[in-house]
Amino acid sequence: MDLAELKYILTGEDHLSAKFKSITGASERSERALVNHTKSNNALKNSFSELAGEVPGLGRAFSLATNPYLLAGGAIAGIAYGLNQAATEAANFKTQFRQLENLNLDKTRAQIQSLKDQVLNTAYEGGFNPYKTSTAFFDVQSLTGKYGSEVARIVAKQGEFANVMQADFNEFISGSAKAMANYGFGAEELDGFNRSMYATVNIAKTTYEELSKVSAMYAGSSASAKQTYDTANKLFGVFTLKTKSVDEAATLTKVFFNDLTKATTIKSFKSVGVDVFDANKHFKQADTLMLELQKKFKGLDDKQIISLKNKFQGSEGLIAFVQAATDKTTKLKDTFESFDSAKFKMGDALEIAKQDINYINDQLENRMLTAQIRLGENLLPLKAKWTEIKMDVVDLTNQLIMGIDKWQDWQTQTSFNKKYGGLENNLKYMKSEEFYAEINKMKAESDSLSSKAANTPSNSVTDFVRLTGFLKTGKWAPDFKTIYTKDANFLSDQIDNLIEKYNSETNGGKKITEKPLTAEEIIKRNSQDPHFKSGFDGISGGGSQVRNITVNITKLIEKQIIQSSNLTEAAGTIQAQVEEALIRAISGAEQVLAN
Repeated sequence: MDLAELKYILTGEDHLSAKFKSITGASERSERALVNHTKSNNALKNSFSELAGEVPGLGRAFSLATNPYLLAGGAIAGIAYGLNQAATEAANFKTQFRQLENLNLDKTRAQIQSLKDQVLNTAYEGGFNPYKTSTAFFDVQSLTGKYGSEVARIVAKQGEFANVMQADFNEFISGSAKAMANYGFGAEELDGFNRSMYATVNIAKTTYEELSKVSAMYAGSSASAKQTYDTANKLFGVFTLKTKSVDEAATLTKVFFNDLTKATTIKSFKSVGVDVFDANKHFKQADTLMLELQKKFKGLDDKQIISLKNKFQGSEGLIAFVQAATDKTTKLKDTFESFDSAKFKMGDALEIAKQDINYINDQLENRMLTAQIRLGENLLPLKAKWTEIKMDVVDLTNQLIMGIDKWQDWQTQTSFNKKYGGLENNLKYMKSEEFYAEINKMKAESDSLSSKAANTPSNSVTDFVRLTGFLKTGKWAPDFKTIYTKDANFLSDQIDNLIEKYNSETNGGKKITEKPLTAEEIIKRNSQDPHFKSGFDGISGGGSQVRNITVNITKLIEKQIIQSSNLTEAAGTIQAQVEEALIRAISGAEQVLAN
């Protein structure tokens, strides 16, 4: 950078506006007066020259930009870089998609490809990040059991809501899926659920991101108490105004609903004149109960309020609920009415979002990334082939570093370990016929290798010649005769070693060590023992009468299983299986009684 450029940057002089205006004017004149094109083109050229002279460094940029060789080289480099990036993104997406693919191992390859297309289509149409979209598909399917097009509908709707309302994309979709699983609704009810989330943020001290994280905390308990997500969110909203954090409010909401169905809680409500059931014997919603309880507190003095509050004994959630009902103002009622009257219009929210340039840019970048992944998927086979070639080069380099002989010895040992690695450890448990069956397999393989060696011509070229040939053709020329001979001799030596060890450990197979039984074998053996069977009959009453059943599983394991065998497996595994056996036995007795 010269002094003129530095002065330009520091002073911030605006030489551009007027000159570009001059360039624009010259361009427009050239369009209007094509017959006088030479004069107009000269004017355009002069304007560029003047601008380049006044703005330091711009002249070099103009000259570079008009160099045809530079443009061609830049285009080729740009395309090559772009293709490589596309292939890399496609590979990364395939890694991300494996999580969803592993969730669908029962599907065909065609179905998996269709699922991947759905993920990418959903991402592109919604302007979503494709990696996050794949995770969202996984969360919705794993939490709800839904698959395919319905998952796509859920992700599309909830993803748009999350982006427009500035909630965390994956947290909000995961929270929605948990709510669907707990409250038992489908994609057709998502508009109502989203309105509820919108209304909650309006009355509560929380954000969409916080709400999407904690709402799942109380969804299960509220659903089990026959409460709707609207009711649960209302109660959570009230608690946020009384607590220090949304986590604390969510915990209070959860434990309150856990208490609501308890007999003591129902009795407490009844003692103050509030019935938790409606005319149809269904649980009333918690907001209705809170307003009814509030009416009971109105008109009471402080002493009477304390007396009434003391009738409720339970968790902090129940106490917080009762405390909120002591409000003598209209604030509680106004809060619930504000929730009920809240109307969410996605179209209006979307229009606001579209005025945010960052929102639009995110959509553009995500769509470009999705398109890049689609392009890269077509290049993955080429990338895979190139990776294979690079792997061959790495293998060759390793061979040359280790030395061809050591490399081959390592390959031979590795191959042997894969096929016969467990044989040596089990010699003491093997009967003679079992052992020699394995030995005969090894002999047959050794004979086959010897035969190949005999029928393969010698290859006496040096490693240097092989390397030169590899660099020219991409193919390595190993000496197969030597390789087959080495492998055959190695197997023959191993056979001799194994036979010698087998004879020394088992006296030729005459002294075999009993192999430890597995947990399954022990259960099967003992279940056929008459004493074990009579134990089951005693527990279940022999199918003739009902008795109180008290079983000490630990003693049963120690006395009837562990002491009667050389069991080496963990007692926890056995305990689980004995419990299962007991359950089956008791179930059988109950069936006998029922008949």
